[in-house]
Amino acid sequence: MKRTAAPKRVLLDTNIWSYLADHDAVDELYRLALTRGVEISVSPTIVEELRRTTDLHRRRAAVEAVTRPCWNRLMPETFSECLEIKLEIRRLRPEWVIDRPNLLEFNRLRYDWTKLKNGFWDRARRGVEPRVTDESVRGDRELALAREESKQIRQRLSKTDQGVGDTPIQFVAGLPAPGTPGWAGDPVDYWRLPSLAVVRAELLVYASPYREWIDCEIDIGCETACKTFQIPGVNSVQ
Repeated sequence: MKRTAAPKRVLLDTNIWSYLADHDAVDELYRLALTRGVEISVSPTIVEELRRTTDLHRRRAAVEAVTRPCWNRLMPETFSECLEIKLEIRRLRPEWVIDRPNLLEFNRLRYDWTKLKNGFWDRARRGVEPRVTDESVRGDRELALAREESKQIRQRLSKTDQGVGDTPIQFVAGLPAPGTPGWAGDPVDYWRLPSLAVVRAELLVYASPYREWIDCEIDIGCETACKTFQIPGVNSVQ
């Protein structure tokens, strides 16, 4: 029996969604996607970025466009990252895996992202503003720091003869800090360094989404896990 080819998936940038909403072209996008057999995917990050639009009319139009139920709604990036982290832990550190995990809270959190009514997508579509939490405050602070860091990098590069974008990312390497657990001393893919820093910092925060997606299946508080991630232990983490 001949297999049906999977639809091509497209993830549009925030600016494109704003443009489509401004020009009342969202319905045309939907018709075009159906005709071409293309699946339009939307991530929660796009929704949150559009929520920062200062103009109220443009913000409502863009959020309404991106939260339509006809699109393929993705789980948050943190959820996907944690799936990969748990897979690697199961492969390399099976002793950290909880034998009989209590998935009640995990399933409750996941359901909020997948349900059609009163979940994340429905609240965003109805204009319900997200609650201010420790996570949201940290997110806003990290976004501001990232923007400032990006600005400073551009300013430094503009004063040098160093080219930007000439080296493929797979050929860029870095060196972890001396004493990093599990590091043999050789250069590693550069992307692993900020990834390690982010995961380590998030595991220090009990209310972090990383902890919420990982804690129920992985014993982050066990001695070897704390040593690997250089964290003080579950009872000491705030």
